[in-house]
Amino acid sequence: MENDHAAPSDPEAPYILPERCPVSAEYDWRKENYPCFPGMVHLLPDHGWAMHATLDAAQEAGAEVRFKMKGEQLIKKGDAVVGIYASDEKGDIVRINAANGVILCTGDISSDKEMLTYYAPQALRYAAVFTTVDRDGNLANTGDGHKMAMWAGAAMEEGPYAPMTHSLGTNSIGIDPYLMVNKDGKRFANEDVGAQELQNQIKRQKGGVSYQIFDSKWKEQLQFMPQCFGGVTHYIPPEQEEQYAHAINHFAAGYASDTYFQSEIEAGSIIEKDSIEQLAAAIEVPFEALREAIDRYNELAHAGEDVDFSKVATRLFPVENPPYYAVPFGDSGMLVLIGGIDCDECCHALDAEKNVIEGLYVAGNTMGGRFLVDYPVTVAGASHSMAMSFGRLAGRVAASGE
Repeated sequence: MENDHAAPSDPEAPYILPERCPVSAEYDWRKENYPCFPGMVHLLPDHGWAMHATLDAAQEAGAEVRFKMKGEQLIKKGDAVVGIYASDEKGDIVRINAANGVILCTGDISSDKEMLTYYAPQALRYAAVFTTVDRDGNLANTGDGHKMAMWAGAAMEEGPYAPMTHSLGTNSIGIDPYLMVNKDGKRFANEDVGAQELQNQIKRQKGGVSYQIFDSKWKEQLQFMPQCFGGVTHYIPPEQEEQYAHAINHFAAGYASDTYFQSEIEAGSIIEKDSIEQLAAAIEVPFEALREAIDRYNELAHAGEDVDFSKVATRLFPVENPPYYAVPFGDSGMLVLIGGIDCDECCHALDAEKNVIEGLYVAGNTMGGRFLVDYPVTVAGASHSMAMSFGRLAGRVAASGE
């Protein structure tokens, strides 16, 4: 589709939707403290059609596909990986010999508590978002590929590993950098950061919660917000809501409307009050502390400089026009625990001394060398795109026998 608000002629048929296209004229990544680069596309109505097309192309090229087979252990001949033992639906073990090598692309370790405890105990605070189950109805993403690789001599990359935990707020306001306070009613960070970094700070607050605070001028302020994943930058007036319905209702597209905003008030995800005192009571934070935080924030906004946290001045909006709003932010779920088998730039798995394990390759969330400490959201879809790119690379390298 040509832009992010065009409605598909057939919403059930496969189509590609660009995100944040066109980019707001007010946004220049060169002037941002935390630059984001719009350019992601969504495969809709879901990813299924693209995955099936890829599978069909592989089979037409001669690939043999075996479903409901579970990899159990790699087979080695000397120091080289030459195949894999797998179990079928009956539990019988099948030996599969590899002509040029084995590629492990079996997800992450987010559903394996023992591995999380050992490699990334901080990730135990988060619930895994993806609760996909395997052939036997057991949770997937339990590090099966990581374990098989290590049993064959490969090594996990050195941490610290990065839990992918996004806070995205509501569909109407998203993570737009309005004033944010904690349970004590105090401002605690520069709000103008990405969804991941925002969650990192929220998790460190009392109770792991915070509150986004803004006033009735939000509609005219959206245009100055960053074009980031989870940001909202367009207000659609009532007379255009039908025209922009697809964009308004699409997850993280960046469009807001009165109808959607009101629905979130009714759902309780946005809290509306006529006074700061009422707002403080509704979110159960000390009124005097919240009043002080808002007064200080308003002072900075009118002065045009955030000397406290260095937020971009064009996004310092005073909170002084009732009604007032608060959006509670709490725990984000964990999409992926990024941490995998050490590898080189050609996807060869490496041992503890950085030597190549002959015949063994890794890709997707099984591979290491992608992100450490933190998962950046400067470019939306980085994890997916790396999985696809390195998956293809691993296949090409393995097929060449290199």
